[in-house]
Amino acid sequence: MIPPPANDAITAPRVITAFPYADALNAAGATRDARDPRLSCALARQGNGSVWYSFKTNTPTQLEITTAGSNYDTVVALYRGTPRNLAPVACHDDVSSGDLTSLLRARVTPGTYYILVAAYPNTRPGMLSLRASTTQVAFDAIENARQITTPFADVNVNTLAATNDPTDPVIPCIGRSGDQSVWYRLDAASGGTLTLDTTGSRYDTVVGLYRGSPGALVHVACNDDINWSNLASRIVTTIDAGQYYVMVTRFSSYSTGATLNLRATLQTPTPTPSNTPTPTDTPTPSNTPTPSNTPTETMTPTATSEPGTSANDDAARAVVVQGLPVQLEALTQRATVASDDPILPCIRGRGQATVWYRFTATATGPLLISTFGSTYDTVVGLYTGSRGRLTNVGCNDDAGSGLTSQLRVTVSRGTTYHLVVAQYAAPRSAATALVRAGGNLRVDVPAAPLAARGVGGQLLLSVAAPASTVVFDGAPGTAAPPARLGSQAMTAFGSDTRAARSVVRTIAPGRGVPPVALSTSATLLRVGTGWQSWSHSYRGGVYYVTGTELVLSLPPRTRAVRFYLQPNDTGTHAFTVVEASGRSSGPLAIAGRSGARSVGFVGSGVQPYLTHIRISAPTAARGFAIGTLAIAVDTRSAFDQFRIPIPDRPQQADQSPLRGLLAAAQR
Repeated sequence: MIPPPANDAITAPRVITAFPYADALNAAGATRDARDPRLSCALARQGNGSVWYSFKTNTPTQLEITTAGSNYDTVVALYRGTPRNLAPVACHDDVSSGDLTSLLRARVTPGTYYILVAAYPNTRPGMLSLRASTTQVAFDAIENARQITTPFADVNVNTLAATNDPTDPVIPCIGRSGDQSVWYRLDAASGGTLTLDTTGSRYDTVVGLYRGSPGALVHVACNDDINWSNLASRIVTTIDAGQYYVMVTRFSSYSTGATLNLRATLQTPTPTPSNTPTPTDTPTPSNTPTPSNTPTETMTPTATSEPGTSANDDAARAVVVQGLPVQLEALTQRATVASDDPILPCIRGRGQATVWYRFTATATGPLLISTFGSTYDTVVGLYTGSRGRLTNVGCNDDAGSGLTSQLRVTVSRGTTYHLVVAQYAAPRSAATALVRAGGNLRVDVPAAPLAARGVGGQLLLSVAAPASTVVFDGAPGTAAPPARLGSQAMTAFGSDTRAARSVVRTIAPGRGVPPVALSTSATLLRVGTGWQSWSHSYRGGVYYVTGTELVLSLPPRTRAVRFYLQPNDTGTHAFTVVEASGRSSGPLAIAGRSGARSVGFVGSGVQPYLTHIRISAPTAARGFAIGTLAIAVDTRSAFDQFRIPIPDRPQQADQSPLRGLLAAAQR
């Protein structure tokens, strides 16, 4: 039997007296102490075969610990305090899906620290190679932010030694503070359009822009990826004069690479020169007689559209909708905002690129208005009354986790309603006029991450009665899933071929169906190896989330979805699962020791589609996993027969393609 190493327990650690430090030892005989802390980066479980190190520092520094060269699957955790009172600082499992050694980086301040090196749960320790060093990126902390003077270019910057600072702010576009952040500072003497771009960086970047001072930052804008295939980041936003901070971070610790490129430009408005009156010659009277008493013909102003501008750019030229359901298309790149456009209460501003529609309700009841699928950030407002005296009935900016809109209201028979669709723009009081991307909008297509490409785009608007029924179905509990959910034949998701422990943001159903998007990162684990057990003899992949909430953005035209859900903790915990319509599972008791439990939703009616599912878990569950997914997706939209192109200029009422198609549909 291999004896345990001398530093097998926290009470007898190997003391690191100087950096850099290197150690090699046989950890095969190391044991697991019942008092060892749970590893936050390893499913909150204890590791196997733990060994301990300690050190003391008197100055703030950046610490890097690597187990490269070890022959087993390591986990490294850093703690501060005393053996009986440890405070976790950082934890790292794998360098990548193909490299099971660990690379931990953390910012340490004066104090005593303990390093725990263990084998991943349910694996065995072996020969350990440990190296620790201290290093520093000069602008790793906001207090040492690198100054930006536009135009600015910081290229081939090595950020490998950058650390995680617990005081870093949350970046809203990823819902957390990221990993290994560096800071820049911009003192803008005047306002203008600011562009920040990390194109050329060798890792998956996230950029956040803030206004103010350290400790009192106000978020202005952020961007994760330029598009699905480009992991660099780009912000294009309007700023006022003032002090700004830029945080650049990597998306997660699994985003490998060390080279950062950041470019910044600030385009300020060019002053328009004033026109100096030019002296003119006094006209010489001509001898040509002028007819008298002839009335001068006056021109009646005609409402016209600027080339490329939407015909319904102004409320006076609103497109009249004469039947429901309906789907409308319009080009909005050149749309403008009128000075008397109403304030949209959900954004406290008028937005940009407004287009208008008008209809009279033929019945009293619920109405669903959606712009799902837009590739620009829409806002929808519904009003009664008349121009200049409009009363808001409802407003929606972002629905679910996307940037498109969905508004549910109750309308009254005989009442005329005015519908405005705008592109989001932050109110001026927020010291920004953030322009998000223009593009295409399709009904029931969830919004994808957007790139800043200007104002407006192609709009596809749907107006209909909302889904008449969304049903929650918790059958069959922990038993195997049946072939149908309500009236829908379910298709099981295909096997996920990505490497175990991959960090993922999507789950692909296969068979040409678009993927399910996840609001936060999940770790792909295999039942029986990475995840201990499931139910109904399932042995495939599951998706583990460490937090308390996960939103699933479903593919277009999803009629039904089912998945199984299990807490990480073995006890019984109450989950709540809610569909976008508001249909809820209610408190759903799931016992970790009893396996995963089925959760399903199915829609029916005029608009039967499901768009988002929100899973909420208690903190005591210590995270959760979903798996055994199945879905039912339409191949044809319920609105396809009502797809109507909106013309580039106004038409006479009797020429309206909308009226003709609606009449044909009624026949």
